[in-house]
Amino acid sequence: MCAIMGFSTKDLSKEEIQKYFDRTVSRGPDMSRIIETKSGYLCFHRLAIMGLTEAGMQPFELDGDYVVCNGEIYGFRPIKRQLAEKGYQFKSGSDCEILLPMFHEYGLSMFSRLDAEFALVIYDSMTDSLIAARDPIGIRPLFYGYDKNGNIIFASEAKNLVGLCAEVCPFPPGHYYAYGKFVR
Repeated sequence: MCAIMGFSTKDLSKEEIQKYFDRTVSRGPDMSRIIETKSGYLCFHRLAIMGLTEAGMQPFELDGDYVVCNGEIYGFRPIKRQLAEKGYQFKSGSDCEILLPMFHEYGLSMFSRLDAEFALVIYDSMTDSLIAARDPIGIRPLFYGYDKNGNIIFASEAKNLVGLCAEVCPFPPGHYYAYGKFVR
């Protein structure tokens, strides 16, 4: 299992968010990365299962967009072949690398096309915003809360958000969050 976080704000520095993110380093002890977006951060602790080389490390990037995902995408190879036929190039054997090409091809309807267990956060560079989603059954955990300035933050575990958010809420299974609202 991996750990993810997504911050829609830069009210805190990388160093400040590190202490909250490191509360779940045990979920992904193989490698960690925090990247800065225009308006926030994406964080990933990796437990290497698919795409075992460093090329499989997240966040994945495509044309300024980024994704972090804790999940397993079933039947990803045929999807990957279809996307490759459309000109997308892949650098790893990771199943989650198909997510950004899917986002570019299908937009938010990509979530209904996934046969997967997942919790993910996408940084959409065109709108400078975060999109988050969770599988329909809720197999992979995802939580969210709002900081003191009303900015949303996503995390794999509730304990990542304690001290950052006044209230911590489970992300509803089968929903996605985009452009300020939750959608089923």
